[in-house]
Amino acid sequence: MRELRDLTRARKALVEDRTRIKNRIHAILTRNGITDYPNPFTKKGKEFLKEVELSEIDRELLEITSPS
Repeated sequence: MRELRDLTRARKALVEDRTRIKNRIHAILTRNGITDYPNPFTKKGKEFLKEVELSEIDRELLEITSPS
């Protein structure tokens, strides 16, 4: 039972991390006035993120935040 609880806690932490990263990416795009964009977590969206013009700081944050 303890192992199942540990696994559940670990999964919960990973899901929260994923949500935090996605929210941060959306916030970066919104802060730069980009409101109409493809889902940034698809292949097409990742290509969009590479090409979109962002401030240097936001570009760095996006590179650190974005999953490969």
